[in-house]
Amino acid sequence: MYNIKKIIKYVEKKYKEKPEYLWKKFPEFAVFRHNDNKKWFMLLAKVDKNKLSMDIDYKEKLNNEVEIMNVKCDPNMIDAIVNNKSIIRSYHMNKKHWITIILDGSLKDSNINELIDISFGMTGKENKK
Repeated sequence: MYNIKKIIKYVEKKYKEKPEYLWKKFPEFAVFRHNDNKKWFMLLAKVDKNKLSMDIDYKEKLNNEVEIMNVKCDPNMIDAIVNNKSIIRSYHMNKKHWITIILDGSLKDSNINELIDISFGMTGKENKK
């Protein structure tokens, strides 16, 4: 199962970015941002499943605390990939541009990596308006 530790290793190896732990109240929440423009491209966290807006039957199958990944996504893609189970509109971020992936093993590692890559590309310096 793809978990937070594996994702951190993937991002550190591919993008040379390190996690930042910004909140004393949430010491396990890891933010990744570009070194050059400081824009976030990912948030990793463990949250109570009841804080997530998702299919009730699916939620019941999860442990009380779940690992999640928030990434930026093309708004035109979001409706097509949100399934209210393993991919939902973002927890605690702009729901028009961000999605939350539940790291419960239901998505392939390659799909998760692709979503990280999309988010990294969308938030990079070359995407300034």
